[in-house]
Amino acid sequence: FLSSRRRHTRCSRDWSSDVCSSDLISWSDLTAIRQGEVALRESEGRFRGMMEQMVSGFYVAQGGRFVYVNPALARMAGQARDAMLGRDPLDLIAEASRAAVRDAQNRLTADLRNTSCRAHLTQRNGAETIVDLQLSRGVWDREPALFAVVEDITERARSEEKAADYLRRLENAMQEIGRAHV
Repeated sequence: FLSSRRRHTRCSRDWSSDVCSSDLISWSDLTAIRQGEVALRESEGRFRGMMEQMVSGFYVAQGGRFVYVNPALARMAGQARDAMLGRDPLDLIAEASRAAVRDAQNRLTADLRNTSCRAHLTQRNGAETIVDLQLSRGVWDREPALFAVVEDITERARSEEKAADYLRRLENAMQEIGRAHV
């Protein structure tokens, strides 16, 4: 890829005036720039393809608004991706979980670039999903951004709750047996 400009100077003198005209000739090799642009487009395409295929939800927020949402997060939220763009990510979080998410976002600083929290995501139909949010700060389109991986942990959380309940009941039964033998 070459770009060129041409300059040539020609002067003539006659009895009435000095007349000069000029042209500039220069050649610039734009190959490296064009190759860099192609590589960037290819890299962005691979990134988008990967994000589109993720099982976990993923979003990018700038200025407190979604600028990118992958299909998995849209499914979790029960909303169309286009309808989510431009909205505040906290709109998806159940009121009782918003303080925990805000605290996690506020923990992100220049020193702490990643953090996580558990929250309840409110779906469009009102149902709630328990999610684990992995938050990090970065740059998107040359601007500061918040990146989040959103994993649906509803089943795992319910299993943990059942196990904790079973353990409490077992401990209570053991205490009752201990009291009965005294």
